[in-house]
Amino acid sequence: MSGPLHGYKVIELTSTVSGPIAGMILGDQGADIIKIEPPMVGDLARHMGDSRNGMAAMFSTLNRNKRSLVLDLKDSADMDIFLQLIPSADVLIENYRPGIVKKLGIDYDTLKALNPGLVYASISGYGQSGPYRHRKVYDPLIQATTGTAFEQHGVRPTNVRTIIFDKVTGYTAAQSITAALLQRARTGEGQHLPISMLGSALYFQWPDVMWSHTFQGEGTRPGGTLADWFQIFKTADGFASIVLVASESFERLCLLLDLDLHLDERFRSLPDRLANADVLQELLDEAMSTWTTEARLTRAEFLKIREREFVTSSRAMGAGNLRIISRVILPNAMPPLVVAITLRVGITIIYEAALSFLGLTDPDVMTWGKMIGLSRDFFFDAWWTVTFPGVAILVVVLCIALIGDGLNDAFNPKLRGR
Repeated sequence: MSGPLHGYKVIELTSTVSGPIAGMILGDQGADIIKIEPPMVGDLARHMGDSRNGMAAMFSTLNRNKRSLVLDLKDSADMDIFLQLIPSADVLIENYRPGIVKKLGIDYDTLKALNPGLVYASISGYGQSGPYRHRKVYDPLIQATTGTAFEQHGVRPTNVRTIIFDKVTGYTAAQSITAALLQRARTGEGQHLPISMLGSALYFQWPDVMWSHTFQGEGTRPGGTLADWFQIFKTADGFASIVLVASESFERLCLLLDLDLHLDERFRSLPDRLANADVLQELLDEAMSTWTTEARLTRAEFLKIREREFVTSSRAMGAGNLRIISRVILPNAMPPLVVAITLRVGITIIYEAALSFLGLTDPDVMTWGKMIGLSRDFFFDAWWTVTFPGVAILVVVLCIALIGDGLNDAFNPKLRGR
């Protein structure tokens, strides 16, 4: 099955990451990508990172679904070959520094004369104009410029350990190109798309990183930073990521850790927890530090802590944890109070039924039996066939359910964290 961009031709004059990602996405969607590289060295990404048979892994990933053509655009014969490709092209992507394509004679205005419907995407670091336009750019510099590095740690700025904005810019370019192709289908006209890493980064992170700067002045209620909602906690042998947005999740975590912090006025609501995030972090770190990551995850399963709320950040998690019958018998939503009341009623009914059967009590004082409409005759007639076996099974099942976690804590060393 062909992709949605089948039949579209894309000329790619890009290297490294952001431009090749844009071409990769269009190629994944069915477009015919012709990647043009300079002779000898080619795309620098060919030589970056792990490689096999002379080809780097990242280059292989970012340049799949592409045809390759080597041209020296400073050579007139090679330039003639390049210009012959333009009339039939739908898209051209370039990520030269601003001004270079003008010197080479392949800027948008020049090529538009050969193909008025051409969608021409120019990817740069700081934009096509402005005081930083001629600066070389790398992803960590954009992280620093946009404040991303500072948001990772309030004291010492730290880079995100992935080239996040190189990739975001490539995704932004690909989406912009497809939108321009849609407009061309409606109007018949191409256009120039100046796309900068700086602009893509700000656009990408504004909803959450900049929410403390979106509203200003009277009536604005501070809400902390989103990063405070998602904490990494230290365990005895690793780390665990825990999301404490919903109060229900926080209460479940306190149950998991045998704490009563959810009753503390400092942590009752999400705004309270955000306002006291540092104190809460210390308390939870202390509680988590005596348990292994796997032990807490296993105990979380038995206490019905949903997996999406408590996830290990270790590299791998082993299987084979002990399973108890209570996991099958008890529905997830059954609270301990309901279980306890049901167990008490069952035991009382058995006790009163036994007294009634032996004639040692009056049916009028059989509190639980009378409450649910059971008479002495009922107990006498159905005792051996229905009442005793049924209630006895109920009691056994509930006892297993109630003591299931205790049995695991007692006999499974993983659950004890030792």
